[in-house]
Amino acid sequence: MSESPKIIKIIEEINEMFFSKIEHLDTMHQLSFVTDGYYQLIEFCDHVLWQSDEDPREFSEEKNEYEDLKTFIINEFNNFILELNEFYIINDSYRKN
Repeated sequence: MSESPKIIKIIEEINEMFFSKIEHLDTMHQLSFVTDGYYQLIEFCDHVLWQSDEDPREFSEEKNEYEDLKTFIINEFNNFILELNEFYIINDSYRKN
């Protein structure tokens, strides 16, 4: 059974969270889902946050399942934004010198 409908639902929920917090967000700046029918990935502005081929989520041996995908994507997104902010701070200080 394909996980695509579940993944698409998660992306829709997260994108809705974005739109509710940032009113001027356009469709260019949202999560997207890409698949070739087998391989799946979630990306934001061409930055891959998750891919099915090498699922980077923690796997719980006790529960026999991966960590929640929605939580993982939100954390990956936040980490990516932090990286962008650091880049901006570095470039901003460079411009001032």
